[in-house]
Amino acid sequence: MAEDIERARAELDAQWRRRRERAAYEAERAARQYHAVEPENRLVARSLEAAWEEKLLAQRQVEEESERVLREQPRALTEDEREQIRSLANDLPALWHAPTTTDEDRKAILRQVVERVVVDVQGQSEWVEAVIHWAGGHSTATSFRRTVRRLDQLSTWPDVQERVRAWKAEDLTAREIADRLNAQGWRPPRRTTFTPAVVYAILKRHRPAGERGKRSWTDADLQEHEWWLPALRRALGVSPTRMRKWLLTGHVRARQLGGPQGRWTVWADEPELERLRSLAAPPTRQQTAPTAELRGTPDRTSLAGGAS
Repeated sequence: MAEDIERARAELDAQWRRRRERAAYEAERAARQYHAVEPENRLVARSLEAAWEEKLLAQRQVEEESERVLREQPRALTEDEREQIRSLANDLPALWHAPTTTDEDRKAILRQVVERVVVDVQGQSEWVEAVIHWAGGHSTATSFRRTVRRLDQLSTWPDVQERVRAWKAEDLTAREIADRLNAQGWRPPRRTTFTPAVVYAILKRHRPAGERGKRSWTDADLQEHEWWLPALRRALGVSPTRMRKWLLTGHVRARQLGGPQGRWTVWADEPELERLRSLAAPPTRQQTAPTAELRGTPDRTSLAGGAS
């Protein structure tokens, strides 16, 4: 690090040397132009003389600024500065977290200790491999997850899809499948947990081509106490949107016949029907009309008595 600082100071010295040389050249050139003009041409001579004086002033300013900067930052480090650098280098975490260290200071530290960072995204998946090459030849490898947009970009997508299909074949509801996925630590993109809606999307949109065919289902395919969705909806008097919401959120015990493209059935015996009717019933608000006494309005008898 000390060598880097000395190298940076040497580069600064070289920059100021080039500026001094440029200013001296400009002043010398202006002097040559002034001395080359004919004395009889007074107007041109006065103009060239003014330009020469301007260049001389600029040269003097550059010289003074150069001396000031290089005086404040000599090219060679003192022994005290070297000792301070060695002390800080031995405890970089303390330097990094010190309250006096600014963000600009931290950027400067990184430029000194990190040579380059190589980032490699694993295909279109959520996993990213990063290798940090440190000054001095050492390197550190790490991996982290990035945010992806689609389910099929996840590296775990084949396993998630297989589990969802297997659990659906066991007649689990979307809510039960989502709970199992979350309990086992699976994570969807752009979310922290699976929801019934995400499970339904997996079953509906990401299905093999061989399962996309439709067939006609009859009442013979229903098990005991099972209803087709339209029939149950009409019996309960609820809208298609509400019935679909119950299905997605796991409020009903449902199964889908023949895979993701199949027809949905809902199990509901008499107690379950009563529960669903209660769930479908609008909330009631008991409103009692305030009495005349509470309203502070006199009744007709009192009005009549007062008039007599």
